[in-house]
Amino acid sequence: MTKARAYPKSKILAEKACWDFVAERKANGEETFELVTVLPSAVFGRTKISTKFSSGQMVWAILNGYYPGIDASIPACSVHEVSIAHLEAAKRPEAAGERFIVCTRMYTASDLIEVYRKEFEPLGYGPISSEIKHFRPENFDDLSPEEKETKEMLGVRYSVSREKSEKVLELKYDDDFDQILIDFAYSLIESGVIEDKRTTK
Repeated sequence: MTKARAYPKSKILAEKACWDFVAERKANGEETFELVTVLPSAVFGRTKISTKFSSGQMVWAILNGYYPGIDASIPACSVHEVSIAHLEAAKRPEAAGERFIVCTRMYTASDLIEVYRKEFEPLGYGPISSEIKHFRPENFDDLSPEEKETKEMLGVRYSVSREKSEKVLELKYDDDFDQILIDFAYSLIESGVIEDKRTTK
């Protein structure tokens, strides 16, 4: 935990504080509330947000050629699935006291970047490279901020089960996730987060 980046660490600690609060009140015989948490992976999907946010910055970096292909896992889900998961978690009594991971698909960074390269490089974005970049200690000082941030993910492969969210919340996942990624990028262009190079090419 001490080595975790600030953004994911804040989420971990915030959830832990919630569970600790409820557990403490129950242990003391005090009135409390039912708690259920929804834990989305990297969230993609059409948006109207025009300010910086995590997955939007990732796509901005990819389309501008700054995000490196790396040998690492990136779990992804859609904003629609996350919203439905929250609604169902609030409605279903059997969800109380549970934690639900929302994950539609696992990508490698290179595979995710390749989806964007095929769609957007012909429109004037990039150059976008999905080639796996191998970092060496001697060239770390020459890396971009995006590359330094992703270095810690190198070689990290893991899987995420969506079985619990499908069984308890009856969540239906959209397996055509490449299109969700593409639609997300177009919405970022429309909202001004990413420069519209389609008309200036």
